[in-house]
Amino acid sequence: MNAQSVKLLPYMIASDYSCSTKWNDTSVIVPLVLAGIFTILFVLVELFLAPEPVLAPFLLRQKIPVLIGLSNYLVALCNFTIMYFFPMWFQTVALTSAATAGEPSVVFIGHLPFT
Repeated sequence: MNAQSVKLLPYMIASDYSCSTKWNDTSVIVPLVLAGIFTILFVLVELFLAPEPVLAPFLLRQKIPVLIGLSNYLVALCNFTIMYFFPMWFQTVALTSAATAGEPSVVFIGHLPFT
């Protein structure tokens, strides 16, 4: 079920950045609602029905595992932000081409598997 919400995310991003659809269009609202429903359904199935859940529910009641998960999420969010906006800075501020703007981020992307 979580795979469906993951599959809907690229569709939403493509729809949002194509600038041809508005936020109140059904092709935007339906995938967003379905992603939320599938995410909630995934959590409920994992908590109540799964014989071997991905994450044991008793760990969500402890402070340390929740804080570690939050920390991992924030690190991933920062890495994505840098990978997205770093080349954009080179294109807009330094006025380099798209191919040249991606070169400085190769070092950053190369170290990600080791973090």
